Parts: sequence; C-alpha cells; structure tokens
Amino acid sequence: MADAYLAHRTQISYGEETTPGTKASTCAAQFGMIESMEFPDPTKDWKKYWALGAGRDYNVKAEGKNTMESSFDVVLQTGTPLFYAFGQETCTADVSGTGQTTLATAMTAGSTTATLASASGITADLYIQIGESGSREIRKISDVSGSVIILDKAVRFSHVDSAGVSLQTGSVYTHTLSVGNTLKSFTIEAAQLASTNFVRWFTGCYIDTYDISCEEEGELMATFGIKGMKIESSGTAATTIAMSTTVPYMFDEGVLTCFGAAIGRVKTFKISGNNKMKPLTYINSTYGRYAAEIVPGRREISLTFTAVPDVKTWWDKIKTTPTATTCTVVFTRTTSTDTITFTLTDVNIESAPHKFNEENEQDVEFTLTAQSLSATVVDAIPYYWAV
Repeated sequence: MADAYLAHRTQISYGEETTPGTKASTCAAQFGMIESMEFPDPTKDWKKYWALGAGRDYNVKAEGKNTMESSFDVVLQTGTPLFYAFGQETCTADVSGTGQTTLATAMTAGSTTATLASASGITADLYIQIGESGSREIRKISDVSGSVIILDKAVRFSHVDSAGVSLQTGSVYTHTLSVGNTLKSFTIEAAQLASTNFVRWFTGCYIDTYDISCEEEGELMATFGIKGMKIESSGTAATTIAMSTTVPYMFDEGVLTCFGAAIGRVKTFKISGNNKMKPLTYINSTYGRYAAEIVPGRREISLTFTAVPDVKTWWDKIKTTPTATTCTVVFTRTTSTDTITFTLTDVNIESAPHKFNEENEQDVEFTLTAQSLSATVVDAIPYYWAV
C-alpha cells in the first residue's frame, strides 16, 4: 500500500517565467512561510444545450473556458514576492571607487550581455549596477570577454548608450518597488512527497490582489490573490528547496505614520492593492480553453487601520476635510540595513467611526483611499528574481 500524502511532507515553491504560461526552468523560490494553500486548480465551465424534441434534460454539453484562481496567506520573510505584486523594481547599492564606466552601446530589455566603454577591474562573480536614476538594476557578472560582460539574469529595463555602470561594494541593497504597466508571471510548483511523489505545476500565474497586514502581537503577513493561465501534466520530480530561516517582520518593529505624525496606539493595519488582472481568451486553437494572456487593469489602493485615540483631532478631520496626506508603514527588523517601508500617496479618509465599545479601550477604525503605493526594502538581496 502506497504512502499517504501528509502535510509535513509537502512543499511549495515558485519561479519566474521567461514566457507567460510556459513553465519556469527553475522553481526553487519561496513566497515565505505558508501554513496552508489553495491552488489555482482549473474550474471548467460546462456549456449545456437544450433542444426541442430532446426532452427536459439537456441534449449535449461542451467544455467551455477554464478559470484558474486562488488565494493564500504567507508570513513575509523577504521582499521578493512583493515585486510580482507591484511589477517594477529599481535597485541601488554602494558603489566602488574603481570599476566606474559606461555602456559603449545601448541595451534592450531582456538582454544578458553589455558592452562597456572599459572593463578594467571588472571580473566574473562581482555585482554591477547598470542604468540611471529610476531604472537602475543590479546583476551578477557571469563572465567577461574583452569589454563585453555576460550577466547572470537579463535586464528588465532598456539602457541608453553611455548609461552609467558601477561595481558594487558591501552587501546592502535598496529596492524600490512601484507600479508597473506589466507584471511578471511565474510558475507555482506544488509537491506532495511520498513513496511516489505527486508534483503539479501551475503556469502563467500573476498576483491579482494583495493585502499587507499586521495585528497586535503578530507578524507582517501578505495575502495574495492569484490568477493563472494553464496547468502542466503532473510528475514525480520535485525541485529541491532550502527552507528560509529568516525571522519575519514583527509587530513591535512597525511604525505607522499618517496625518503628519506617528500613531502610537495602532492595533491592526492592512494595505490592500488590486491589480485587476483580466484573463483574455481568443477565438483560435492555440491556447485551447485556457486564457491566452492575463493583462492588468487600473490599480486600486486602500489602507485600513484600527487605533486608540487620546485626542479629538481625528474626529475634526472628518468634519473638515484636510488636504490629502502621505502615509507610511515602516518595519525595522534589526537595523537600518534590514527594513521595509510602504508609502501611500494622496491619501484621504473615507470613514472613521468613533464608536463606544462595551468595555476597555475605545478604538477608531479608519478606512482611507490612496492614489499610489510603493515599497522600499533594504536587505542583503542583490535583486528580486524568483528562481
């Protein structure tokens, strides 16, 4: 009798796809710590057809489109999965006094080679920063041939001729995540390990919705809503992964600033984003009954938090609408070299009822709307790429 599939012998990983809907070459990255997960298993829309003379039951049925959606909660350990929710990343780090040069020719997005004006002091296995303000990205050098360097991963931006190139020093990197016009797809691998492994792959997955939240006495959490394109045939070969032991961001490491000041008695908060990803199907046989592509719509951002007031100021802001403000939520895990900062702009209050509870503290539940959201993460990861 074969072994049963047990929870403690399961693993979840993911990897970025080169082509949306085509299985990633490697699925060894982790979203974070996940206790349970619902996968985007296909839901089939069966079309039923009734016809005169066929009686009360349908005459024939045909399989319609397949929809793939799911959501799951994760304890965040790094900022990597957030890139797939935002879509855009620029990265900077300390630069070396040597190895300062420029591009001799322009680079297009997706390129893994760069021709430099000078490759003096630049060798394999070093990290290099390419690009100007707003489009800087860091990559590892795999090889150097004359003035041409080979990168370990393709660049995501196009870089103009003469754009700056610098060697990196140290191990502290600053990632700025912002809204992108497109999002990167990834493959989710779900492996149940036993005497005979049961491994599934969900391809063309995108983060549709995301909630970033924390409660008193808790850790920083993310809830990701997923939309996918296709599934692969199941297999038995599971990717070998190394579980991260990074301690999550905890409640006592967070500070929420709104209305121009830090709010001292915050009990819960949640930042919500909706990418409004839309699966599209076309009249052709190429994609079968699965989505041909998934495209983003207009992003919506909101912030909710519960806090205990000790002044009447918040109520006065409801009566007289103040100028839109900026809100930030900052978690400092150990030092200034290990932080995550969420910044919301053009923020206004939608509601803030000052209710009376039956007992204990009297709290206020704020609901706010925002125009945009960015995240700045300082860590030891050179760039965000799920492999």
